[in-house]
Amino acid sequence: MDRRVFIRALAVAGATAVAGCSEAPGGTAGGDDGDDGGSTDDDGGSGGGDGGSGGSDDDGSDGDGSSDETGEHIRAAVGMLNRVGYRLSELQSQLEEEPTSVEVDTEETLAAIDAARSDLDAAAEGASADQQATIETLRALATVLESMTRLVDLLSTVDVDGRLNEVQTTVEAGNYDEALAQVREAKARAEEADAHVTAAEEAAAEIEPARLEAVDAVSYDELEPSLTAASRLVDALLAMTEGYEAILLGREDLVTAQEALDDREYDVAEAALSDAEAQFTAADEAFAGIENAPSSIATHLDRSRCQSEHLVAATEHFRQAAAAARDGDAATAREQRDAAEADLQRVDEC
Repeated sequence: MDRRVFIRALAVAGATAVAGCSEAPGGTAGGDDGDDGGSTDDDGGSGGGDGGSGGSDDDGSDGDGSSDETGEHIRAAVGMLNRVGYRLSELQSQLEEEPTSVEVDTEETLAAIDAARSDLDAAAEGASADQQATIETLRALATVLESMTRLVDLLSTVDVDGRLNEVQTTVEAGNYDEALAQVREAKARAEEADAHVTAAEEAAAEIEPARLEAVDAVSYDELEPSLTAASRLVDALLAMTEGYEAILLGREDLVTAQEALDDREYDVAEAALSDAEAQFTAADEAFAGIENAPSSIATHLDRSRCQSEHLVAATEHFRQAAAAARDGDAATAREQRDAAEADLQRVDEC
C-alpha cells in the first residue's frame, strides 16, 4: 500500500475508534473542551501539554487492586509523551515548506521520551492486565514520537534545495563521478529518513486509540499530519535521488556509446545505448511517481523530468545513428547523431 494512504488509513481508524469511545473516563486526547489537549482533574493536573494526570480510572488503582504508584507512573509517562507529541504535531507547515527551519531540541526531546519509558517500565511492575495493555499502547506511542523526532532532526539538517542545486552544478560542469557521489550521499540520508518513517508507521499500527483516549494521551490523528508531511518529503527526496542516480549512470553509458560509435564498434555502442535507455527510463519513472511534491522539490522535479525526456530522445537518435552507420548509410548516421547532440544540448537548457 502507498505510504501516505497507509498513514491516512491509520489516522481514520484512530479517529473512528476515539469517536466510538467518547464516553470513556478521562475526556478526550484532542482537548475539544478547550484546555490545550487534556482534561483537568480536581487536583489541577492535566493530561495535555502541561504533563499532569489524565484523570482516568484506567491509570489508577480503583477497583482493580493495583497500586497508586502504578497509576502515578502512567500519569507521569503520559505527561512526558504529551509534551513531545503536541510539539511535533505543530510542525506540519514547516516540514512542508522549509524543513531546515524546524527547531526541536532533539537531545532534550529524546531524553523526555526515555524518561516516559522508564516510568512505563516502573508501572508495568505492578500493573493489572488492563493497565498492562495501556502501557503497551503508550510504549508504541513513545516509539512513534522517537521516530518522528529523529526524522525531524535529520530533515532539519538536509538543505534539499541546496543539495540538488549542488548536484546540478556539478553535472553541468561534466563531473559525473563527483555528482554521482553527491547523489549517493543524499540517497543514503533519504534512506535513513525513510527508515524512521517506517519505524513510526509500524509502531502506530500497534496503538489502540481508545486507550490513549482513556488516559488523555496525545492521539495519533493529531500527529498524523506532521508525519504525512515528513513522509511526503522523504518519498520525494528518495525518488529524486534514485532518479538522479539513474540519469548519471545512464550518461556514463551514453559516453561509452559515443566513443564506441567514433571507433565504429557498433556492438559495443548498441549495448551501451540499451543500458543508457534503461537507466533514463527508470529515472523518468521515478520522477513521474512523485505526487504533490513539496516546494523544496517541485522546481528540481520539473527540470529533472525535462532532462530525462531529452536523454531518452537522444539515446534513440544515437541508436538510429549506430544502425545507419552499421549499414553504411553515412548521411543518415550523421543526421541522427546531430539530432542526438541537439537533444543533449536541450538537457543542459532544462
